[in-house]
Amino acid sequence: MLAPIAQSLPIAIGILLSSTPLVAITLTLYTRGRKAAVWAFILGWVGSMALIGGAVLVMADTPGSGPGLPSGWVNGTRIVLGLLLLYLALKQWHGRPQPGTEAPPPKWMRLLEGISTAKAGGLGLAL
Repeated sequence: MLAPIAQSLPIAIGILLSSTPLVAITLTLYTRGRKAAVWAFILGWVGSMALIGGAVLVMADTPGSGPGLPSGWVNGTRIVLGLLLLYLALKQWHGRPQPGTEAPPPKWMRLLEGISTAKAGGLGLAL
């Protein structure tokens, strides 16, 4: 009985930690009295999750060219997404601060100072 719990524990911790920035942004906006921006952020985030979930369902439900084989455009999309993620990882790796220097806060965190409702929705969509 403990084996399934032990197997799912890393995934549960990852899910818990992935929501921490969303909670921090929501609380920051709420404490500054920007309730409309909070709702725009939440709706943008939920909307992007719906789009990503729909894309995953379309890609997973596509009939393949044979039993168990995905169609050509699905493989092409996977390759393009994989290359895009590799490019973004390399870009972030090369842009890291030098040892001994403090990293500046990300641009999206500085954006919270004077964020409008439309920008909050866009930030939610991006995250």
